[in-house]
Amino acid sequence: MTFGKYRYQAKVAALLWISCLQSEGPVAIICEHIDDITLVWRDRVEFRQVKTRIPGRASWTFSEVCKDGGGIDSLMRSHLAFREGSDSMNVEAAFSLWLEGASSLKEQTANFFQRPNSVTGADWDKVLSLACEVAEDQKCTFSDGEVVEFLDALTILPNRVNEQDIDNMLFAALAEALPNTRVINVAKAGAALVQRAEDAQAGTLVTRDAQEFMLAVGLLPTTGTNPLERQTLTREELISLLPDDPALGQAQLNSLLTSGKPISNLRRKLILACASRGTQMEAASLQAVADSRRLEILASSTSGEEKLAELAEEILDHGETVARRRANSTIPGEEVFLDLKHDRFILRQLDVEGLFTSRHGQLGYLCCLSDECEYSWRAS
Repeated sequence: MTFGKYRYQAKVAALLWISCLQSEGPVAIICEHIDDITLVWRDRVEFRQVKTRIPGRASWTFSEVCKDGGGIDSLMRSHLAFREGSDSMNVEAAFSLWLEGASSLKEQTANFFQRPNSVTGADWDKVLSLACEVAEDQKCTFSDGEVVEFLDALTILPNRVNEQDIDNMLFAALAEALPNTRVINVAKAGAALVQRAEDAQAGTLVTRDAQEFMLAVGLLPTTGTNPLERQTLTREELISLLPDDPALGQAQLNSLLTSGKPISNLRRKLILACASRGTQMEAASLQAVADSRRLEILASSTSGEEKLAELAEEILDHGETVARRRANSTIPGEEVFLDLKHDRFILRQLDVEGLFTSRHGQLGYLCCLSDECEYSWRAS
């Protein structure tokens, strides 16, 4: 595993660990046991394989995930391992493939990713061939019927947040879970969770045979520590690591954790500046409108780029002035955003070329600049 994949997988584990705070969330996450990540509920488990993407590579396809090392084969091995170890347990298993980055829009891939159990024809033959290779490698059987059961329990999660954006998502998720915690403590908690997830990944897998050997030679106590304890991230440990009591069961947090969509730099900066969720959403909406208008300006005039740069300088200067007025605020992002909304006519006067004509177009352009890391919504 490369260092980049190692770090990314640890951050995915930390994100999933935060989902333990949800009322319907798992009770624990286990790293590097049977599969990359195992989510544990009271009556079911989910084995998750995490696949990273080298920037610039083509989109994920059916053929790529169904080849040796593509991810589906690992989940098939997890299915076989679960089958062998769960004969006497009333526990259901599910399987999911987390894919960093975009997937192909071609029909073959889109259909399989949306409904894995709908595969037919030559694609079914390819899946069946892969299952046979896995079974042969594991020295066991994998019937056609079992392959169907496996596909019924399989979920493919493409378009997951990329390595560059996952830090923003982690921060936003913790900020949702800790709405009354100072931003600096939220950031410290995030770093602590990722470090603990890395420690969990590094835990050595102890098989039953190895455990019996270690017991026989006195290297493992007969009672006490579970050999998987280091690899297990529980809800109780999560709560103990957080600086304040978390807000449990928030719908917004659940939506954030399950969407897999990246968090923008604009939103991260507003969170860091203690802006409310409503302000974050309003700023994102203004940014979208202004960004569309900016593209129109660039496409319609050879001097558009120069005019936008001149306006950016003026708006950023005014924005910094407003931020300095709120330097002692405990919620600078909230108050600065509202001040700039009230300064609508001042901002419009700065736009001498009339580039942005919507009600808060100039503020929207400032939001665009913030997303490009040119404005932080607080005194610098």
